[in-house]
Amino acid sequence: LLPLVIASCSLWGGRQAWVETYSAYDISFFSTEPQLMNTETYSEKNNKTNEILTAYKGYTVVASKTYNKEYYASESARINKDGALNNGSAIVDLKKGDTRPVIGLTDIDGVQYFLVPTDIENFVFIVRDNGSFYKKMGQIRYGKLIILETDFVPYPDDIRFEPIMSAATSQTKVIDGFEIKYNGFSRGRLEFLYMEFNGEANESGSFKTLHYANRKGQLNIKGTKINIVNATNDKLDYTILE
Repeated sequence: LLPLVIASCSLWGGRQAWVETYSAYDISFFSTEPQLMNTETYSEKNNKTNEILTAYKGYTVVASKTYNKEYYASESARINKDGALNNGSAIVDLKKGDTRPVIGLTDIDGVQYFLVPTDIENFVFIVRDNGSFYKKMGQIRYGKLIILETDFVPYPDDIRFEPIMSAATSQTKVIDGFEIKYNGFSRGRLEFLYMEFNGEANESGSFKTLHYANRKGQLNIKGTKINIVNATNDKLDYTILE
């Protein structure tokens, strides 16, 4: 008899889940992560020619770098004033400025509503496209929206969610270009660090240490021509020729 009872309980649990899922509303879930809206590529160069420049030990002499700047946006909703939702036996307090993500969209009787999470896990506010509240609240179960039976009355009646859009930018590492740094003296010679960047797959780039005679005049560092005006172990005075 015991196996039959256990089997019956298991069957009823599965049947209950099927009934609730069948009578619930489908949800189109949104990503709550910021969405990439646009990418821009820009370059930074310090190529002032015919002007005496100074680079201290460990600092940049010449650089030409290309970056990607990525623009992200995220959508959320914010309460416009203090108030509450009241069902006669329970009150859900709402504070002005309270901001929450919009997590999904559903269709109830041919009308689309947005879903905004409450402070209780899996329970949601059901919001019209103008930000006002649907007469009931909901619970997400089995990936569907179940409408609670009790009506919730908003107070004041013009309390609502206002849509807000947040923007953020992110700069990638160098994706192309080069940089030359002054490293001071090494065994009486001028030492430079040459770094080359080539594509996003090689963001760390390649590095080479280069040495030149310690004297005034022109230098050609990997195709970049500079004129040495004065050099000490601590700093380099120079002009960029090409």
